[in-house]
Amino acid sequence: MISWSEIAGQFARDSGDLPFDEQAREYLKGLPETSSLLVACSGGSDSVLLVLMLLARLPTAADRLHLCHFNHGIR
Repeated sequence: MISWSEIAGQFARDSGDLPFDEQAREYLKGLPETSSLLVACSGGSDSVLLVLMLLARLPTAADRLHLCHFNHGIR
C-alpha cells in the first residue's frame, strides 16, 4: 500500500513548477509560523489534488495542515 507522503512526493517529482507554488509560498510567508492551515476537503478529485499539492509543494507547512471533511450533499 502506498502512503500519502509517497503520493505527494511522486506528484512533486512529476508536476514540475506550477504557478500555485509561488502563490502559496507568498501567502504562507505572511502567516505566523505557529498558524494552522485548515483545508476543507470533500474527498473529490479536486480536493484531494489540493491536499497533495500542499503536502508536496509546501512540506514545511505539513505539520500545520489540518483537513476538515466537507460533504456537499450533492450525491
